[in-house]
Amino acid sequence: MSKICFVSFELHLMTMGGCGVLLRHSAEVLLERGHQVIFLLDMPKRFFNLFDPQAFSSSRNCFAYHVEELCADIPLSRRDFPTSFLWNSYRFHWALTKVGAMHGPDFVEFFDYSGPAYYAIAAKIAGLAHERAHLGVRLHSTNELLYIHTPAPQVSPEWCLMYGQERQALRLAETVLAPSGAFLEEEVRPIYDRWLGRQVISRPVLTSVPWAAGNSEPKNVVLFYGRLFGFKGVDLFLDAAIHLLTTRGHRDFHFLLAGSNSASAPDGSASYQDYLLRRVPEPLRSQIRFTGHLKHEEVEKILPQVLCAVFPNHLESFCYAAHELQQAGVPIVLNDIPAFRASFVHDRDALFFDGTLSDLSNQIERLVHDKDLRDRIKRPHAVTDQPLGNVYDGFRDGWIRPLKPNDSRLSVLVCVVADSAGQLDRTLGSLRSQRGVNFEGVVLTPVSKTVEHISGGVWFLGGLFGACGLDGTPRAALEVMAKDTLLLLRAGDVLHQDHLQTCVGVLERQPELSFVGTWHRVYRDGSYQLETFPIDSALELVPFLGLPLMSRTLMRTPPGRMLADLFDPRLLAMGELGYLWDLEASHGPGIVVPEALLEKDEEATVRLDPSLIGYLVMKDNNAQRKRRLANYLVAVLPELQQATAAHDIQAFVESVKVSRVGNFLRRHPTVTAAARRSLRWIRKKL
Repeated sequence: MSKICFVSFELHLMTMGGCGVLLRHSAEVLLERGHQVIFLLDMPKRFFNLFDPQAFSSSRNCFAYHVEELCADIPLSRRDFPTSFLWNSYRFHWALTKVGAMHGPDFVEFFDYSGPAYYAIAAKIAGLAHERAHLGVRLHSTNELLYIHTPAPQVSPEWCLMYGQERQALRLAETVLAPSGAFLEEEVRPIYDRWLGRQVISRPVLTSVPWAAGNSEPKNVVLFYGRLFGFKGVDLFLDAAIHLLTTRGHRDFHFLLAGSNSASAPDGSASYQDYLLRRVPEPLRSQIRFTGHLKHEEVEKILPQVLCAVFPNHLESFCYAAHELQQAGVPIVLNDIPAFRASFVHDRDALFFDGTLSDLSNQIERLVHDKDLRDRIKRPHAVTDQPLGNVYDGFRDGWIRPLKPNDSRLSVLVCVVADSAGQLDRTLGSLRSQRGVNFEGVVLTPVSKTVEHISGGVWFLGGLFGACGLDGTPRAALEVMAKDTLLLLRAGDVLHQDHLQTCVGVLERQPELSFVGTWHRVYRDGSYQLETFPIDSALELVPFLGLPLMSRTLMRTPPGRMLADLFDPRLLAMGELGYLWDLEASHGPGIVVPEALLEKDEEATVRLDPSLIGYLVMKDNNAQRKRRLANYLVAVLPELQQATAAHDIQAFVESVKVSRVGNFLRRHPTVTAAARRSLRWIRKKL
């Protein structure tokens, strides 16, 4: 018997959503096989209270836990994280440690969208938690993938960070479960970097479907069954309805859109339904109806009148709705996408159309005129002869290796840059307290321009530095050589006594990883505040967010290379960042340990020379990173435009001050006051 924990926002009969349907069916099958099923659910309490283990077979082996309740003693809060998505991931990690203590799950299955597995996986890699559990992520459809297939209002820097969180969770998961090889290889893999875990095909299982309540003639309803989202192809369905009603003469037909509304209208309407209604001519509104979300028993009542159901989806991973209706004996028309090609065959158990309005209309008309075709394709087919596969029956060791006695052979060079007023003694004291790691330490001190003899100075991070050992003994700076790993610190930084042991241990156990960082405690406004920026999943955004350029990550370096040759000197202060970009692309991902193992003083916001950023981006040959940077540019473009407009207004004000108009306004203060009010109003609108 295996103990399987499903992490979710959804569970069928308690909430809506295809992910919840999959978990419901999966749990039924796994419980019948004798496994234990544990649900870790993050949803409003009123929905969670609907959970009834008696509704499942073998209820004694079925458990559910509410994330909010398990996080009652969580020591952090939303304000400790840059985004709500990171905060949610940390809450899942915290709650999962409690579930682990109670049940010790063998396999934990996270969903992919918004990256909830991010912190749990990082904690396991660092040896902080979840050592016994195999951590997997099931592909439904990531938000990044959905955005590629439909315009949405969630284009913001916060969402760009979330896309990175999704990518990192998939990249580091021990197992990624996919509903089909076609969806995995054709839709998902092309937009992501190489994943470290294994990829397994696990076909969803279908244990119950709606059934038509009786029979009816005529069958004159064409059904859209799905949420009103752009990627569901609802726009195309509506166009086909209008086309068939107005130009093909099917005025006796009704087109039914059964699915919950959404707020992602591309034209800014209050809802997607409002947007669609604007496109329906008034004379046709009685024949094109929106029902909202329907329960199974409500669907069963309308099925007798349904001629066919249309799934014009631009993207799907599996689409339970299509499988349910086909199994219920409803002829279905499908867009020709990988997920549908993996499950259905054209003219055998469905009709496919080529994604165009004309072909969709033609396929619907075929069903209108050909009863034999309708009878043939509505015969139920086997969804799969191996529901879920054998992934839950036994778990191979994942790529994440367990903790072992510290026998690290990795050499470490720690360079302390003493180019500020930071307290060097505090940093040196924390280095002397490091446990379990042998390292070499070097202090780099700026060489004054007035010094006559600067032989032995090293040009590093845009400055000229002299070198000495941690005991103050002078060294020839140009003879400082890299070792297996490098950690750059600034004078005043304080390492927790386990910092080096933790980070070196990760790189020793996990040769696939290129760097390891930790959270920071930053002294700001008289107290320490937590800094949790996910540099491992958003490394490309560092120069655009005004973040400190010194990452304080332990990074792999080629031993024996001169320190002067390690970073591109043309990048000046961005030398370390450019190196990390190259290292991530050539070697593999890094991680941030979800624990504060370093303290530092607050650093000033970095304002970089645009030409240097341009050089950094232009010299980078990683296509995936450039695609992510393009996404980020789209996200921030509206803000840049607003800032530019505000700047133009201010420039106009300054020019007015020295113009003849300005002289006039100074002589007429009432007009001046009105102008100021107008400018304030414009700024608010911007």
